[in-house]
Amino acid sequence: MTGYEWCRRLIHRFRANNRHGTHSPFAYAFVEQVLNGKDVSSDHLIFPEGWIPDAQERAMVAKLVQAYACDPRIRLASEYEPGGGRMPLIVLLMPGRQFVRAAPGDIFIVPRIMHHESAFSYWRALVKDPSILLSIETNVMGLLFFRPEFLRKQHFRLKRG
Repeated sequence: MTGYEWCRRLIHRFRANNRHGTHSPFAYAFVEQVLNGKDVSSDHLIFPEGWIPDAQERAMVAKLVQAYACDPRIRLASEYEPGGGRMPLIVLLMPGRQFVRAAPGDIFIVPRIMHHESAFSYWRALVKDPSILLSIETNVMGLLFFRPEFLRKQHFRLKRG
């Protein structure tokens, strides 16, 4: 673990809320189902070539697929096509890549936002984007949710507990 990653994780630990510190039913359910949820197998997941997720990332993606009934094939942002009438997708957005418009229900993940200053800066720029209405920062990855019921911009820093 680099010194930068250690500092970012420490800051996250003190600034993040658990389920009792949120005033959003969606964020509360996210903590219950994904962060505190039971471990599920990630054997059925299909990860894109070029991304080797660590154990924490695999576990979180598996819980996301289960909690939000997503397609188990994780897409790269470069091969993503927004469209309706299908099951929600999980899209991998690597730091430095251009953000694309998302379809309702889809989830974009930004891995390893705590590892390098450039990755965290990229994440902060995404959070400020006015088209992104709900963002969740965890110690494992950043998540961008696109759902029609989100009417105003919200950002949560969440942790287990």
